[in-house]
Amino acid sequence: MQVVYEGKDINDMIRLLEKDLERHESIKSLSRIPEPSRGRRYREVLLQTFVSLGSLNASVVIEFRDGLIRRYVFLGKAIPTSSGESFLDMPFYAEGYIYESKRDAKVYRVFSPVIYPQAKDVFRIIKSIGDKFRVSDLEVHLEKITESLDFDF
Repeated sequence: MQVVYEGKDINDMIRLLEKDLERHESIKSLSRIPEPSRGRRYREVLLQTFVSLGSLNASVVIEFRDGLIRRYVFLGKAIPTSSGESFLDMPFYAEGYIYESKRDAKVYRVFSPVIYPQAKDVFRIIKSIGDKFRVSDLEVHLEKITESLDFDF
């Protein structure tokens, strides 16, 4: 396995995830960890976990049609302050990495951590990414349905 220290921070990793989600025509499948139960949104699961524990672990897995699999892993926690009423009002430490594999090639890409002024800022980012994930997921499912239809009369 090759380990690469990107020299970029978690915000660059987020931008790469957003770009990947916009390439829905080249995506074979998408998943998230933890996977939300039916009727719940991923952002709600992450928010509930964070509000109760002060930390979160979120992953997005994208498998592309060319065989590349990218696993985006985000780790974060509140930085407790005496003035903070809730974890959402506290500064938020975030770090992350991308684990890529394609056939026998494996790359572990490490991004520099970032401290956000408030955890609320992070959940605005999660909402934006969640919207893009949802659109891409729908596009991928529609493509699969279209491929499975038999138009041979």
